[in-house]
Amino acid sequence: ESCVGSSPFGCQVLPFTATSTNASWAASGLSLTCGSTYYVAVRATNCAGLQRTVASAGAKLCCDPPTAGTVVLDVASVPVQYLGEDSVNRTSVSWSGFADTCSGVREYALSIEQVGDGAVLWNSSGYAGSVSRAMLPPAVLQGLPEGVALAVVVTATSHAGVSARGSAAFMVDRTP
Repeated sequence: ESCVGSSPFGCQVLPFTATSTNASWAASGLSLTCGSTYYVAVRATNCAGLQRTVASAGAKLCCDPPTAGTVVLDVASVPVQYLGEDSVNRTSVSWSGFADTCSGVREYALSIEQVGDGAVLWNSSGYAGSVSRAMLPPAVLQGLPEGVALAVVVTATSHAGVSARGSAAFMVDRTP
């Protein structure tokens, strides 16, 4: 049997419900509160009627996305709004201020998108939550359209799987 509660061994949210051996367990229709911590308790009974109950560690229900931070596109640590041909080997993006007080930021993803239609021209994911700067690939920057409003977008994803985005607008100008 298993139950869900707001304290270890408590069954305030869902009373003990029979489950079969080695079966996965899912509960639907629960009314849970964002920001609250919940526990699952399992009670096993052997053929002699002896019981043992164990409880999980608490799991906090996080529903809100991280706060969006600041994104800066820079060439050699100088913020820019226009990229030229000579800057493609020195262009990076940095970000700060993304935060999630409930579960923390798990990872970041980067993309370059066209402003307006949202077409994604490049993306890369899997930057650890502790990373706050990345070089942009020169080959990608060389292939970007000139004179089109673009944005480098940073997406922060929390451990709860909820995301927030921040961006920095720029244009490519290859005019000498």
